[in-house]
Amino acid sequence: MNNEWLYRFKRRIVLGIIGILAVSMAATMLIVITVLRTNLLDINARNARLLGSSVTAALKNTMILRSPEMIQSTIEEIGSGSNIARIFIFDKNGRIAFSTDKGEIGTTITNLDGLTCKACHARVKPLARSFTFVLKSDKGDVNRNVTVIPNEPSCHACHPPSNRINGKLVIDYSLDPTYGMIGAIEAVILISGAFCLLIMVPFVS
Repeated sequence: MNNEWLYRFKRRIVLGIIGILAVSMAATMLIVITVLRTNLLDINARNARLLGSSVTAALKNTMILRSPEMIQSTIEEIGSGSNIARIFIFDKNGRIAFSTDKGEIGTTITNLDGLTCKACHARVKPLARSFTFVLKSDKGDVNRNVTVIPNEPSCHACHPPSNRINGKLVIDYSLDPTYGMIGAIEAVILISGAFCLLIMVPFVS
């Protein structure tokens, strides 16, 4: 009788320990997954911002040369990168002047997503000259980087000095590779956790 009671008592202790370990493991995995996801998305956003700065610098000299063909060629070449979903430039009136999608060149933007415009126009104090945000769509989520193209003195040969900006450069940096990496990491963590729990099962029987 005493042995049976002692066995049940020990089993409860083991079950309690396993339960605590399971909860601790689940909480740890959740924290790790959340932190990794946040960090990977931040890295993607930084890459999008760096790309925006690089493209702006590359296009600056090309624009001064007044060569639309060279500007379009540069955008197409940069846009051929595997993680770049789309690049386009539109002027202050919303007309798309250059784009990796040639079919939209010359068209006027009438329904651009709110953040791309409102981030500057709906604020008393506009955002920085370059900003990035996640844009969700049926074609896949992207980190959209928007860089304002200021009307500098070197631009006045083509653009009136009264204009504060000449347009905006928009780069959509695909999140698909990042989501794929996050999914793979989550799967490894979950499988590892399940395997650890299976190892504990014999101690309960």
